[in-house]
Amino acid sequence: MLLPEDVPVALWPSMFVTLGRGAQTQDHSHHHIHLIISFSGLMRVAYRDQEQEVAGLLTAPGLSHSIDASDLSLIMLFIDPDCSAGLQLCAQLSGGVRVFSVNERETLLHGLPVDPKSEALGEWRERTLAQLLTEPAATLKLHPTVKKVLRSLRETPSDTFPPLEQIAQRFDLSASRLRHIFVESTGTTYSAYLRWLRFQRAAGALMTGATATQAAVHGGFHDSSHLTRTFKEMYGVTPSELMAQR
Repeated sequence: MLLPEDVPVALWPSMFVTLGRGAQTQDHSHHHIHLIISFSGLMRVAYRDQEQEVAGLLTAPGLSHSIDASDLSLIMLFIDPDCSAGLQLCAQLSGGVRVFSVNERETLLHGLPVDPKSEALGEWRERTLAQLLTEPAATLKLHPTVKKVLRSLRETPSDTFPPLEQIAQRFDLSASRLRHIFVESTGTTYSAYLRWLRFQRAAGALMTGATATQAAVHGGFHDSSHLTRTFKEMYGVTPSELMAQR
């Protein structure tokens, strides 16, 4: 299943940006760092016995929280905590959360088109990370072999991703060498990249109208129950809740 070009979803290694309608979530936590910003209006968030109305929210992995963003238009950025930018953000989020005022929201959304496509979302992601990070994100230089590995993985069905040792042998490298240059090139580990790629594929499929069963197959999950558990952990909502927000 391919994503139509006009779907407001943009995927990168270890990051995922999407637009959508808000909803009310129960108390939950998830694996990734989550930035959620409303285009107008305020969300009600609750965490650690606190309740606030905010224009935006950045949460660290494992923070238990709930959000009421019913009927609001949102932009959401998900960052794997194991990538270089994720590690820096986790270090900054010592309290587990950062909230944004209306004025801060205007700064973060400045320059984002009314109807952004993937390229515009990518530019927004770069600007937003530059504003959020206290230090510039590490510059990554893609190793030629890692570039070939990534191209190979993009063409590989999710349920047949090879182990690192096997793909290292395919490209005439030792497993330790490939492990090293993969982290240097992408900012994340091979296993974390595959986990995130499966999640991205399934989420992208759901956002284009696939059923949970179809999305599970597309993402390489055992079944829709496995997909649901993973989404609840990483995304904070179930696939059915995500489809309702679409």
